Amino acid sequence: MKHEIDHILITGKKNHGKTHFTKWLIPQLIDPVIIIDPMNEYADISDHVHSGFLELSQSIKENKGIKKGVHCLKVLTRKDALFALRMLAKIQKKVTIVLEEADKWCAPNSVNKDVLEMTDTGAHFGISLLFVARRTGRIDINLRAQTTFKVTFKQTEPADLATLDKELEDSKIVAQLNKYEFLVYGDHIPNRFKKLTLNKVSKL
Repeated sequence: MKHEIDHILITGKKNHGKTHFTKWLIPQLIDPVIIIDPMNEYADISDHVHSGFLELSQSIKENKGIKKGVHCLKVLTRKDALFALRMLAKIQKKVTIVLEEADKWCAPNSVNKDVLEMTDTGAHFGISLLFVARRTGRIDINLRAQTTFKVTFKQTEPADLATLDKELEDSKIVAQLNKYEFLVYGDHIPNRFKKLTLNKVSKL
């Protein structure tokens, strides 16, 4: 799977493997990588940890750009996350932005217009977005449509399965996934989807 200038959506229930998968995927993405990380789950794989956007912006100013490597950006509110997204879009043209807890920032009918615009046009400027969320049904449909690849771990909530039905035709396979099993699907995946486990992700 080629990850350059792709937007990717990763969803699934808590403790079923999506964070482990994301940590495996991040080194393969466009460098530098900025992780908007409200839960501080990615500090262990980060080269640079920033307590907020002001600290990151100071580093950008001092280094005349974003240093190579993985940056973990701690944000506490939706407003902080959206502000960071807007500023990063202006500062750096070639970058991967990982948005953790995306179902809190990108809900249907309330997703911020700047996020939608970045998802729609960001690839033209070298911006690749990776959305990570628990709830599939809580990601705006327009944002979902802009993702090249989707990865889903186990989902059991009726609203989430209903959303998956529209994309996979039959969501039962998602509800039956075991821990650390996931589906990859999208326009570039033959036969609609591919089922894998975390110990086989090297085959992607």
